[in-house]
Amino acid sequence: SVIDRGGKLRTSFTGLGEGLTLVQLEWGWLILQLGEVADYLVGQRRPPKGFPSHVDGATELTAMLKEFATKAKLPGAKGVSTADRWGALPAFQKALESPYNKGSRAWYELGGKDNRLQSDLDYLVFFLRLCRNVLAHHWQQQGLVDILQVMMALPDMLGMSAGALAEQVRTCMSKLQPATIEAAAITAATAAEGEEERASAGSAPSAGSDLSAGSGSGSGGA
Repeated sequence: SVIDRGGKLRTSFTGLGEGLTLVQLEWGWLILQLGEVADYLVGQRRPPKGFPSHVDGATELTAMLKEFATKAKLPGAKGVSTADRWGALPAFQKALESPYNKGSRAWYELGGKDNRLQSDLDYLVFFLRLCRNVLAHHWQQQGLVDILQVMMALPDMLGMSAGALAEQVRTCMSKLQPATIEAAAITAATAAEGEEERASAGSAPSAGSDLSAGSGSGSGGA
């Protein structure tokens, strides 16, 4: 089982995807939630109104993400920019080019790449955000993206099995309050919808939009 919406344990994977193993389904659901809470607590979006000064489990989550960013093996050669190293990752490009990341892609091209995003931690959290958007739609519509390439990129980069990585992530996320997980899910869904609407309308990111960076803690990293 895995953490469901609201912090409850999920015991059923009905409707989450076809043609995937149980381990892959579990990991897919978990990385979707990891993308939500990572972006909510560590990412570059402006924190929502009323964001608390202290969040139980946030320190542990940030430490885990920093560890992942440090250990991740990227295909780009050493000495090139962080953006180029992450850009050389096929799964990063696959997720970035997804029709479900039109808004995030606009933000990345106009203000994220080599600007708001500087460290490996920044890029990892942004990649998890891209994965979340792809997976959130894939559960509803099948066959539109190479889901396994996106979903299994993090285990591959860390040299871990999906099952072992899921256990580590699940243990860390269990320290978060159910309300935090729920708030992250709502924020991600609302932000993604707003981004897609602006991108479809051809609007550039503005200083007051969710596409602009705020006081998120996504700094530091490898």
